[in-house]
Amino acid sequence: MNYKYRLTLILILLVGLVLPLGAQAVVVGHLTQLEGRVDLLKAGKLPAIPAKIQDPVEPGDVIRTKSVSKAQVKFLDESLLTIGPSSRVAIEEYLLDMQKKERRAVLRVFQGLIHAVVNRIFKTDPPDFVLKTHTAVIGVRGTEWYAQLIPAATDVYNKMGETEVSNIYPEIKGKVILKDMEHTRVSFDLPPTLPMSIQPEDLLLMQNLLTAKVRGRSEAASASEVKTDLVLGTPNVVAQQMVQTNPLENMTSALYIPPTPAPPPSPPTGLFHIQTIWGSGAYDLDLHLTGPEASRFHVYYANRGSLTEQPYSLLHMDSIGTGGSEVITINQFNQGGVYRASVYNYSDQSFTSTNLSSSSGVSLQVIRGGTVVERQSSSGTTGSIVNGGTTVTNLTPTAGQAGNTWRAVEINPANGQVNAVNQILNSDGSSNVE
Repeated sequence: MNYKYRLTLILILLVGLVLPLGAQAVVVGHLTQLEGRVDLLKAGKLPAIPAKIQDPVEPGDVIRTKSVSKAQVKFLDESLLTIGPSSRVAIEEYLLDMQKKERRAVLRVFQGLIHAVVNRIFKTDPPDFVLKTHTAVIGVRGTEWYAQLIPAATDVYNKMGETEVSNIYPEIKGKVILKDMEHTRVSFDLPPTLPMSIQPEDLLLMQNLLTAKVRGRSEAASASEVKTDLVLGTPNVVAQQMVQTNPLENMTSALYIPPTPAPPPSPPTGLFHIQTIWGSGAYDLDLHLTGPEASRFHVYYANRGSLTEQPYSLLHMDSIGTGGSEVITINQFNQGGVYRASVYNYSDQSFTSTNLSSSSGVSLQVIRGGTVVERQSSSGTTGSIVNGGTTVTNLTPTAGQAGNTWRAVEINPANGQVNAVNQILNSDGSSNVE
């Protein structure tokens, strides 16, 4: 027994030595600035912990800011990441080895707006600090830039240094290198647009958006005026320059490989959109979709999915705030089981609460066709909504039922038949919604 104990101990120590730095719970930075309500999900898992100044940040952590909040992370290499209001960022990977002169940082932005100042500490050719969004991969070595996510694209504003930008899908060829004071947009299934010059006023608008919602009432009014000058979140100066709409024009740029988008999946009989809208009685409801794959897939704020690869379903935006709205689009159905759409009450997860069924004002629609667009409620909450299309189902939950999850509908992927379930039940956290 003593021999077996010593052998087991040696094996444990050896495993600990060979594990990469990113696989261990190592502190890679700290929260140095906080305003408003900021949550920290350790290892990306509930429960969400209210963040505090100097809280450590580790690989796998998710930082979430509310609508009147922002946060700043200072990493070990002195790089700074400022996270704007209503944003969610995950630290996927972070490796810093000063002896080997290696850095590999990979961040994932699920929604919102970020501002990054990245120090170049090693002379490397490939980017060693990478940020991924729903449409883009942004790689840098040492630079300062902004990235803003909108429903179908990512806008990148480069203040100084060089920033390499490409589509999130490697089969979509083409990339750009942004120089000082240049901008590009990366849309679904397209390479980045040609670099366009920006002015100091454009960066000022981005700074206003980064902080507008954490100002006073009088300043918020002027910030809203700034927002009216945006076209899909892009400052007017840039929007006026954005004349290149045909992706084939990218062939005129030496920075591009002529775009050859990947062939799309087999076309469905029509796009299915699942839309939920809530009122002033709830702050943060989350739309969920589960369906058949190798095992059952689960699309929600922490796993937004994709329209061009499995599970061929996508959550367009995670809406946080009163009067919010979210949309999940199904581009292609998998066979082998039902699709199930549910709404989870993230802001009131009590098993005994009737908020979801009685006072949230929630409704759910299944819509065939139409276009997903950005929506801003009267309370200022940004979300997604379907413009046009044919409404197949429109449901509200039966009042008085206690629980944190509304299982609304099931869809038969064989024929597209929508069946109302309309049941309130309980889930042990967002990741366990079925």
